[in-house]
Parts: sequence; structure tokens; C-alpha cells
Amino acid sequence: MKPDRLDRFFKIIVVGDPGVGKTSLITKYVDGDYSESHMPTIGIDFKTKKLRIKDEKVKVQFWDTAGQERFLNITQSYYKGAQGVIVVYDCTNLESFRNVKKWMKEIDQHAPLNTYKAIVASKTDSEEKIISCSEGCKLAEDYSCQYFEASAKLGETECFGQIAHEVFRNMENIAHL
Repeated sequence: MKPDRLDRFFKIIVVGDPGVGKTSLITKYVDGDYSESHMPTIGIDFKTKKLRIKDEKVKVQFWDTAGQERFLNITQSYYKGAQGVIVVYDCTNLESFRNVKKWMKEIDQHAPLNTYKAIVASKTDSEEKIISCSEGCKLAEDYSCQYFEASAKLGETECFGQIAHEVFRNMENIAHL
């Protein structure tokens, strides 16, 4: 049996404060699994998903980074070679929303110049939501990137597939420059 031939491969880094739901969102999107509790990510981990985009077989690696400050130096090197970066904040946590600015600065300093960027609000199912959709949209507009909402608990993680499609489109646009 021949191995499945891939047309493209790309890497998407997922960053954000500790506990915002990065691991839950990635796990739900890639594996279809959800757990109320996760051990904190130590350093970095990744999950792979194969997609079909524009009749091409694409392998996407979602790199799950540790949000803790002590791992920042480790995760900075993983921006190299990334075609996309997703900044996740918890819509029930104002500090994580405010820290998007810090994460965007990290991206600007360490990611390749034409890297696709998106902001994802997590835990949108929570009754404790304190950051509105309009505030998230405004933040994304300030950084000239797209905004998505997601809930691993409700299985609302299709934005990761949409982001993969946008990364694909961004890579095509760069190739035509």
C-alpha cells in the first residue's frame, strides 16, 4: 500500500495566557475529545490534522504552547517556520484579553513577516462571559486580523478549520507576490 501523498504542509502556533483553553480547543478540533480538566502544557506540544483544501491534501500541525512566562524563551523558537499564529483569550478573563497585546508583540518579534494571524475568544459558552463579541472584533480590527469565537465544551471549534483555510489562502497570495 502506498502512503497517502500530501500536497502541502503547514504549521500553526497557538498562543495565549495559561488556562485560556488552548489545549482543549486543539484537542476538540483534532481528536473530537473534550475534558473538563487538562494538565498545563509544559513547553510545547502539537497535534496534526489532515484536511482537503481546494482539492489539495494538506497536513496541518497545531502547536500548543505553554502560556506560563517561564516557558516563553522555549516557545519563541517555535514561531520559526510558522505559517499561522492563533492568539487565544478567555472571554471570562479580562487579563487574558488585555494580554493579547503582549502576544501580538511576541508574534511581531518572532514570527515570519507574512504570517497569518487570528484572535480566538474561548469559553464562549460560559455564563460568566465578560468580554463581548464586539470588543473581540474591535481588538482583532486593531491588529488587522480575523476574530473567531469558540467553545471546546460545546464542540464549537470549526474556526480552526477556517483558520487553516485562511493560512492556505495567505500562502497562495504570498507565492504570487
